[in-house]
Amino acid sequence: NIGNLYLGSSTYSASLVRSWTYVRSAETAFYLQDNFKVTPRLTLNLGLRWESWPAYREKRHLFLGFDTPAHATVLGTDIQDMYALRATLPSIVNTFQGLGWKYKTYQDAGLPQNMVEDNNANFGPRLGFAYRALGGSKSLVVRGGYSLSYFVIDVNSWINEMNGNTPFSGSFNFNLNDAAQSPDGLPNYWLRSKQFYINGVNDSQVINLNQARGISRGSATATSFSKDLPVSRIHSWNLTVEKEVMSSTVARVRYVGNHTGNLLQFYSFNDQTPAYVWYVTKGEALPTGEYANVARRPYDQQVF
Repeated sequence: NIGNLYLGSSTYSASLVRSWTYVRSAETAFYLQDNFKVTPRLTLNLGLRWESWPAYREKRHLFLGFDTPAHATVLGTDIQDMYALRATLPSIVNTFQGLGWKYKTYQDAGLPQNMVEDNNANFGPRLGFAYRALGGSKSLVVRGGYSLSYFVIDVNSWINEMNGNTPFSGSFNFNLNDAAQSPDGLPNYWLRSKQFYINGVNDSQVINLNQARGISRGSATATSFSKDLPVSRIHSWNLTVEKEVMSSTVARVRYVGNHTGNLLQFYSFNDQTPAYVWYVTKGEALPTGEYANVARRPYDQQVF
């Protein structure tokens, strides 16, 4: 390959990178609070916050989902519209389909067009109190509070996962040393042949967007979000005890806590079986050939 470099022969590669993603997001919230002087010693602060978090939207509906039982990518818009928007190319779609990749519409998959449902039932109570116990030099004050708050998945995590999905991504390459691309079907073609593409001389057309040569079995990827994706939540609470110990001096003890739930998690259910586990459990050599990259995967041994 060093010789090929000096002779002007190289491998070439290019990747499809989709254009801008026009994301739309919104939040609607309402908050109500009132304070009650229950007794001269006890004050209550009661509040309620309601939040509505519609699902992220893309202006052109270029979002993807996945139908796990059907092994199929779910499209938010028609495949022809995706071609018109240059979000993918026919050569990429056709190549993946030739390997067994399937797609279906969001209607057929029973998903909303944005792939997840809106999340509207987010009620967050706010509770607080202040109580002055005892009296005189022995008095102390106890304060406490509790709140339930919500926050959605950040847009960066959402977009990064969406943009890496098939058919938004695909590769094109030209490598005559690859047996699949060499004229005689054997490897190391440049070592055995005359150079006929020279860098900067006649190589402007070696990458052909009508031939997605860089796609093989195992190239297809799919990341999807749960249809009923919950909003993350955090419970927060505190309790404070204060007592004046001398003039202008207060001793204070405070306990603060929180508990978070529904955090974003990814479950990868098609990871390749490690070589050691394969050897120990099967007692066989690792698979080779066209299906080598998918044969050790538990969910899909065809294209994903």
